[in-house]
Amino acid sequence: MAIRETSDAALISDTMMISTRLCPSSSLVRGKKEGSSLVTPRTKRTRKSRVQHTTVSTLLSEYESILNQSPMLVKSLTSLFGFGVADVVAQGLSTSTNADARSSPKFDGARTLRFAAFGFFFYGPTSSVWYSSLDTYILPENPTSGLAVASKVFADQVLWAPVLISSLFAFDLAFDTSGRTKPTLSKKIENDLFSALKVNWSFWPMFHLFSFRFVPSEDRILYINCVQVLFNVFLVYTSSKREEGKGDEDSI
Repeated sequence: MAIRETSDAALISDTMMISTRLCPSSSLVRGKKEGSSLVTPRTKRTRKSRVQHTTVSTLLSEYESILNQSPMLVKSLTSLFGFGVADVVAQGLSTSTNADARSSPKFDGARTLRFAAFGFFFYGPTSSVWYSSLDTYILPENPTSGLAVASKVFADQVLWAPVLISSLFAFDLAFDTSGRTKPTLSKKIENDLFSALKVNWSFWPMFHLFSFRFVPSEDRILYINCVQVLFNVFLVYTSSKREEGKGDEDSI
């Protein structure tokens, strides 16, 4: 009887071992080694998100390290890249939203270079000085308070936005070599400045509320250039909506 019981126990043990090998989903083999925590899909997702977060943090730390060494140059290069990418996105979206593919404009590399140059030579240096001035002179003792943030957004949109847009008009007119007839700067400002400001005011204030409240001063140019890409998407979208409205009016 003892021999039979021993044999039965051995048979059960062998069966469990075979079952474990044939069924990898068994909880007995889900750990990497005895006593280790179980590896579940949720654990994998958590690890992946941690790796992504670590990568972003590392890149941002490296950016800030280079920024501390050459702040003006890095901000200018950041603006060069930001404005260039934003224009590429805008041109691509303009082409894709054009109903008539035959009339879609070809990619204008010269325009992208003009925007990139504007970012490097004008926007990077001047916006760096502008945002530093806001942090220096508007409630520096409590820079992230509600009053300070609201005052900075107001100053940015009422004082800086018209200067920036007018400067972009001037830069584009001065370096546009397409050969097409160009208006004078005063005429361009008279015809288009207020329309551009209305679009600007419908987009940027909510992003600047976040910027002045949560984004460190040294990272603000990077943040704004990233949002600039989204802003160009917004511009193309609103422009296409206006064109659709005009088309509907013409068909009535």
